[in-house]
Amino acid sequence: MSGFYVSLIFIGILLSIISLILILIDKKNIFVFRKAFDDKKQELVEIINDAEQMIDELNRFSDYIVSQIDVKNEELNANMKEAEKKLSALEERAVTIVDSMRTIDVKIQDHGVSDAVQNISANGYKEAVEPD
Repeated sequence: MSGFYVSLIFIGILLSIISLILILIDKKNIFVFRKAFDDKKQELVEIINDAEQMIDELNRFSDYIVSQIDVKNEELNANMKEAEKKLSALEERAVTIVDSMRTIDVKIQDHGVSDAVQNISANGYKEAVEPD
């Protein structure tokens, strides 16, 4: 029976040694896992910092675009006002020309066609339009 107990003790010692070896291997695996975890954490921090920089750049770029759009809008409004002024001046000039044409028509009707044509050709358009 003593051989039986010796073999049980030997198996127990062998199991203890195997358990210690497995514990050491597991600690090594935990160390590798922690190192990989820290590396991934550092990568995520770098990615977040890069994303924040990109957002800042996009904000500055969008501010620039908005300011340029405002400048172009102001230029467009100024051009529109200038065009409206020119259009109103053209309308006034057209009204003046139409009125002077009516005056010529009235003079032609009053004095006859041949007298008006001779008056225009002899004296020019301005004198023919001006009332007597």
